[in-house]
Amino acid sequence: MKKTGWIHIPTGYSVLDAILEIDGWLMQGEVCALYHYALEAVRTHGSEAEIVEIGSYQGRSTVALGLACKEAQKGIVHAIDPHRDSLEQKFLHSPTLDILKQNISKFRLKKYVNVVVADSIHALKKFHSRKIVLVFIDGDHAYKEVQKDVYGWGEKLIPSGYLLLHDTINVQGPAAVFSELMTGSGFAYVENIGELAIFRKNVSSNTIGYMKNLFAYSVYRLLYRIYRASNDIAIHPALLH
Repeated sequence: MKKTGWIHIPTGYSVLDAILEIDGWLMQGEVCALYHYALEAVRTHGSEAEIVEIGSYQGRSTVALGLACKEAQKGIVHAIDPHRDSLEQKFLHSPTLDILKQNISKFRLKKYVNVVVADSIHALKKFHSRKIVLVFIDGDHAYKEVQKDVYGWGEKLIPSGYLLLHDTINVQGPAAVFSELMTGSGFAYVENIGELAIFRKNVSSNTIGYMKNLFAYSVYRLLYRIYRASNDIAIHPALLH
């Protein structure tokens, strides 16, 4: 066993390996992207910075976001999930809340993660005057619910805050909302890592830059480069310990 300062893990394993052992659907590159953008957002905006996660499941994304706060030694993640009425709960009998809490403890993240057992729209009403620097959305994938999450929580983001939306290529609801964001003016498209789309709030983007982004994404989607691209992002050294 080796001690990373975060968790005791078997020799030969990295923190990233340990994160990927948590059940979930985020690919390696997407996990690294979450960590990267969360770390940048928290370091930029200071100790009052807050991150909101919509859809925690067993904690793969939660841990990635929490470790970014721990690396920066500032910020907090609000992990919002009702932990009920999911396919996992109904058919796999998976106690997602218990497992999530175990994983938060395993990675020593209690100081940096606030578990919120609620659906995202009810939780939204309780967040007032917060310094939300990043929102990660991977909750209910129905089109109307994704819309509510994106535009509801998007309003809470500070100017230049990051909006990260998962499953934007192969899942109808998030893909449709992604298209709306691309043609709207409230968010500037940054990049896609796998199925994870990254936007930034209220950042001015000229027409030429927008067209380049749209064309690049269209080609990317047409050629199904998603799985290759999802592993192309650089891995932060802290995740390799």
